[in-house]
Amino acid sequence: MSEGDLNLANLSRANLSGADLTKTILTGANLQRAYLNKTDFTGADLSNAILRYALMRDANLSGANLSKADLRKANLNGAILTEADLSTADLSHAEIDGAIFCKTLTPWGEDNSDC
Repeated sequence: MSEGDLNLANLSRANLSGADLTKTILTGANLQRAYLNKTDFTGADLSNAILRYALMRDANLSGANLSKADLRKANLNGAILTEADLSTADLSHAEIDGAIFCKTLTPWGEDNSDC
């Protein structure tokens, strides 16, 4: 499904683990409590998406737009966040252990800790 348009889609609790969502438009999509482990979101637009409690372990979010995304209590352990835009995302209580930050725009500034 790479490069698809799922703008405003309701995918709450969906199991998309391992899916190829490269360059997919998910603007404003509801992915609350979705299973997104090892999903490839390279270059995807997840701006304004609801990802509360989403399981995104080891997901590839390289170059993804997550501006204004709601990632409260999401599990991003081991996720690749290289060149992703999280600058205005809500990461309150999100788990980010082992996540890869390189040229990543975050609420605390550009993070290059894993370059």
